[in-house]
Parts: sequence; structure tokens; C-alpha cells
Amino acid sequence: MVVEVTQHITAKELKAMVQKYVDDDDDSVLISDEYRGYSKMDTTIEHVKIDHQKLYSYREININSIESFWAIIRRQIIGQHHQISLKHLPKYVAEAVFK
Repeated sequence: MVVEVTQHITAKELKAMVQKYVDDDDDSVLISDEYRGYSKMDTTIEHVKIDHQKLYSYREININSIESFWAIIRRQIIGQHHQISLKHLPKYVAEAVFK
């Protein structure tokens, strides 16, 4: 899993990130929600969009794992740390990735 903390990200930056971390020869599939920034990923990688208003999985593919990951980080901040600074947010996220 690769996680980067950003305040704002464009579709071009998302595409560059995918190209940086995903091998072109790999059979990887990008599974995402309906965020518009992913709209042009089809030219880079096989892409499955999950629209929760229509379905929760497609051919047993879902985004529940990544949604759970972000929920764990939110609970970690609220329950364990109570408050964090943006300066140290990447470290807290790296800790969650490690765990």
C-alpha cells in the first residue's frame, strides 16, 4: 500500500503517482470511488469505478478495505492522539500503513 498526504491533488498528479508506483507490465487494477480525479486513469491502468449509489462491488471488487483504512486513521486521531498537526500528519499515516 502506498499512501501520500496532500492538501490538493489534480488528476495529472494522481496519474503521475500511479505511474510511479505501478509497473506497466503488471496486471494491476485501480479500484476507486467516483472522484473525478480518477476519470482519465483508464489510459494508464485498468480502472474500475465503484458508485455506492448503484452498487457496492463489481465482480467481487470493492473499495471497502481502503475506506476502512481511512476510518482507522480517523479513529486513531480522535481516540488516541486527540489532535495532530498537519506538519506531523504524514508520520501518523505512515504509522497506520505500517500497522
